[in-house]
Amino acid sequence: MTTGQLVTDEASFELESTRSGQAALTRVLGDLMYLSIYSDEQNLATMRPAFTMEHSDGLGIALEGCPDLELARNQEVVIEFGQPEGTYQFDARVVRTGPVPIALQRKRRKAHHLLVISPPLDLRFHNRRGGYRVHGYEQLKMSALLFDTEDLDSGQEVELYLENLSIGGCGASSHDFIPENARVRLELPVGDTMNIPVIGNCRRALPPVELGAPWRYGIQFLEMSDSVRDRISQELLKRQREDLSEKSMNED
Repeated sequence: MTTGQLVTDEASFELESTRSGQAALTRVLGDLMYLSIYSDEQNLATMRPAFTMEHSDGLGIALEGCPDLELARNQEVVIEFGQPEGTYQFDARVVRTGPVPIALQRKRRKAHHLLVISPPLDLRFHNRRGGYRVHGYEQLKMSALLFDTEDLDSGQEVELYLENLSIGGCGASSHDFIPENARVRLELPVGDTMNIPVIGNCRRALPPVELGAPWRYGIQFLEMSDSVRDRISQELLKRQREDLSEKSMNED
């Protein structure tokens, strides 16, 4: 069982209100990359991978690795599950916990109970554009221009290396000094085509931890067109799919 914190930033979730209850149920049925059960914003259990099945009383969840999980009848829970395209959440209530059906025992030998919950009426889709931060860029070098005027073509060129990326900013390292609150023009070396141009503000500057080590910077994006925002979102979504797939394979 894995513990964690429920993502409660509703602005980063989009309600799929166009899906009927049956369509929402279909999306959560079968093999899932993971499934987490939350109550009062606390993670009660996470199965990775996970399996669900349609039940006469709603949705059945095969419980694995959480024999001590205790849920009361009618207890309100939030279910979060992972699919290749992103993460979904929905609200539900506990119907009951019972034995694993014989047919399911053959498919999920590690399952010790079947949790039955009310079926989802709608799904909140979260592709983590707001909260998902991508790491593992292996120090990609990016073009950066440090400036203190409105002329974005003039300024001091600095050598920055991309370390992580989110829709709101990035982490970078450099042996060049960038003062806090300085503005920088970046060319993010991500995506499948050209670099992504953004204007950012250095919100955090951490000095080297030892002789010869680089400075580390937290840069907040300030000015982005809709097309640039979409390109970064696509990069984050692609990386999230890869991350979910890798985690699922590692758990097998």
